[in-house]
Amino acid sequence: MREDRLSYIEKEISKTPLYSLLGADGIGELKSRIIDIICDQVQKDLRDSSYYLINPDDVNETLGENIVNEAVDELKEEWKDKLKEYMSQKLEAMMK
Repeated sequence: MREDRLSYIEKEISKTPLYSLLGADGIGELKSRIIDIICDQVQKDLRDSSYYLINPDDVNETLGENIVNEAVDELKEEWKDKLKEYMSQKLEAMMK
């Protein structure tokens, strides 16, 4: 199937004024250069995007938020009873 597409493209290109201007060798060189440019760009894009697949700032921020939230939850549980007792004592003192 790939060969069919290539021969179709070559056939269509041979009908264009570009083909008559560049000739078969020129078109081959042009195709080769276009392929090289596309490959180079894809490689560059992949290198550039690999740095952002996982943004370190997002990871640090998320981890930081999770750690803080977990610590707050743990402290709430630890101090819940103590806070209730303290508030009871204060209420009793106010009622007297």
